[in-house]
Amino acid sequence: MHDSGSPHDAPVRVLFLCQRPESWVNVRSAWQAMRDDPRFAPELLVLPYNHSSKGTQRASCSAMRVLFDDLGLPYRDPERDGFELHANAYDIAIFNAPYDLERPPAFHFDLVAAKVRHTIYVPYGLPVGAGDKNRSYQYAQPTQIHASSVIARSHFEKALYARHCPAGSGHVRVLGLPRMDELHGIDRFEVDPALRQAIGDRFTVLWNSHFSFGQRHANGLCYSSFDVLASGLFGFAADNPDIALVWRPHPGLFPALFDEGLLQPDRLAQLRDELATAGIVLDQRADHRHAFTASHVLMTDPGSFLIEYLATGKPLAYLHADGSEGLNEEGLALQRGIDTVQDPVDAVRFVERMRQARGTSQERYLHLRERFLPGMDGHAGRRLADHLLDLMHGRVTQELPAPADETSIARFDDLDEAASVPPARRLDASRYPTLAALCTELDALHRRKQQQRAARGAWHEASTSLRASLSEALKRRPRLMRLLLRATGRL
Repeated sequence: MHDSGSPHDAPVRVLFLCQRPESWVNVRSAWQAMRDDPRFAPELLVLPYNHSSKGTQRASCSAMRVLFDDLGLPYRDPERDGFELHANAYDIAIFNAPYDLERPPAFHFDLVAAKVRHTIYVPYGLPVGAGDKNRSYQYAQPTQIHASSVIARSHFEKALYARHCPAGSGHVRVLGLPRMDELHGIDRFEVDPALRQAIGDRFTVLWNSHFSFGQRHANGLCYSSFDVLASGLFGFAADNPDIALVWRPHPGLFPALFDEGLLQPDRLAQLRDELATAGIVLDQRADHRHAFTASHVLMTDPGSFLIEYLATGKPLAYLHADGSEGLNEEGLALQRGIDTVQDPVDAVRFVERMRQARGTSQERYLHLRERFLPGMDGHAGRRLADHLLDLMHGRVTQELPAPADETSIARFDDLDEAASVPPARRLDASRYPTLAALCTELDALHRRKQQQRAARGAWHEASTSLRASLSEALKRRPRLMRLLLRATGRL
């Protein structure tokens, strides 16, 4: 228990920088803990997520306003209120996204840090991807290097900061993520009736696809199997109406389709209609708990869901595409305990095996949950609030205990390659013209990427790596970065 402090102490003024509605889940329980505690005066600030894109900027801010208005939460809005951050107006600023380039310049980390006593970084996701550039994104942005505290889910995550963050892990506190509070007791979560109705009583497969499948990701930061699996999975779902495929794409996937010229924005409504006709459920709800609770199994590209879904105790599979950056050290440890799917045939085998095993004991996944999701008690937000009080009073916060057993994880049986899997038929273009055309484009994209990878040599690899290193080095020098952006007209 923490002392309550002097009754005459002013409440701790905390500013939450909120940039995307789907990220509200990352800090919601911490906000609630502070809102209900008179020792705090928390405020929400709406900021755009992608500052460089005016269209995305307007959309993200509008979505945040709609969310907070629907929840009845007060918030500050620079566009509406003319908000300006003044020195000492707040004691603590909480960042949920580490990327300065995605915020307006006035809210770059160094400028905010100069005006508050303490800065906190609460990760926006659960990093599982490998690759040098991704490691820089996840552990070596100015926000992660210089924050007063970085909040970690596990001691494994803290160890990754020790290895990859230029500042080490001395400022990392293993308290559990407020995001995981939302999954505490998920078996009792009330699913949206519209989703229940769309699924019916079918065996339900949740498919989470990343956006990094395009041509520009062929040289790195590729974590998506979408171009590999889309044709097979869409065809399988249409051929098997007794199976519900709940497709939950990353929020960046449809913008990526548009940018790559694989789908025209004016065809999106038709695509939605064709998915529904095929019995495929497109889930774009801000709250992923509906899909988690309603599904029986998960297939996912590298991302937060790979670890988060363990909270359900249900089976899951990691989708690994040829040319992908793969998994980080923690992801590789988890991979030993779950299935790995590399192509549509693997995916179908996994689904069929899980459907046949439906309702059987899932001790394996409960064991994995204990190993990778420590502190799943619903109180991470409260622990974060207590940590802020500790910071203000110069106290050391007690972290979650390290797991007693860091030993091996049993390897899952390989997929039964002898099992007969009928090839999925291609979608009927007369019935699903937009969906079939998209699959054709994705198949062609995948072939081009394979050819590109085969053709590039050592010099190309070295030059790409050098450009990435220079870009990331620039981001760690925010003043120089802003000068360059102004000189090039990007600010």
